[in-house]
Amino acid sequence: MSENNNKDVKSLYPNKIANIHSLKCINPYFDETWLNLTNNNGIKTFKIKLNDRNFKINDIVYLREFLYSINKFTDRVIKAEISYILKDCKYIKDNYVILQLINLENLYFLL
Repeated sequence: MSENNNKDVKSLYPNKIANIHSLKCINPYFDETWLNLTNNNGIKTFKIKLNDRNFKINDIVYLREFLYSINKFTDRVIKAEISYILKDCKYIKDNYVILQLINLENLYFLL
């Protein structure tokens, strides 16, 4: 029996298996990302978040538009992959991270 048979899949492919995070995103930040994707200019391709989920490179995030005025999620969602994480406390608050997002895709969820 090979040694690899005793390891779990994540240990065999540490950079290939991602966690999935569903994140609330309010306006104007959601619209800035959504509109930039629609126009292909890619200006806002980052998210600043409290690092309460132990984000990792290659994780998948679903940014879900949330409207505080009605206290509900809309059907608009942005799917993205984390390509870089800045967590240097010289530049941002403790326990916060800036997530660089790539492979962004606009989606509509059925409510």
